[in-house]
Amino acid sequence: QTDSDVNLLLGGVLQALSGRKLDSVPAAWESQLTNWLARPDASPRMIELALRTNYAGAAELALRLVNNPMASVEVRVALIKTLGETHCLSAVDGLLTLVGSMESDPIVTAAIAALGYFNEDRIADVLLGTYPKLTAGSRARAVELLCSRRTWALKLIESVDAAVVKPEAISHDQVRLLRELNDERLTKLIAKH
Repeated sequence: QTDSDVNLLLGGVLQALSGRKLDSVPAAWESQLTNWLARPDASPRMIELALRTNYAGAAELALRLVNNPMASVEVRVALIKTLGETHCLSAVDGLLTLVGSMESDPIVTAAIAALGYFNEDRIADVLLGTYPKLTAGSRARAVELLCSRRTWALKLIESVDAAVVKPEAISHDQVRLLRELNDERLTKLIAKH
């Protein structure tokens, strides 16, 4: 099998698995996947396949490449997206670190988007803690994400109340969505601003 054969097959498999993850690596693939990933030049697409097939250690491989400034932004963003889509809990700390880093806006924004696949309260805490340092684009994505969960939304509105987040950072549509959460404390804080 040539590299072009492998890339063709890999492209088809990744397209079929787009947006999801298998419960386990198919037995017929495991040894070959192990061999490919052991190569020092393991491709980002191979790492994506490892993530989408629930291969042990795939998140660590992906995070290593995501944190490599020599890798292209496109490759890094694609792997960050895959870490979220595949719900790799072991990647949450790495994604949170990216949010607070001095990385480029596409990397930080992708990390914020990927964190939307997880439901941990500390995500809201980190987003709000780093909010003042974020670019306008990353701030908008953070607000959008914080509006998506009741507990996060409450923390967001409390941050507005504490003057960490400006009220105008939350759009009218987002305020409407927050009101639809039917949380008394949230509704009172919204009315205050």
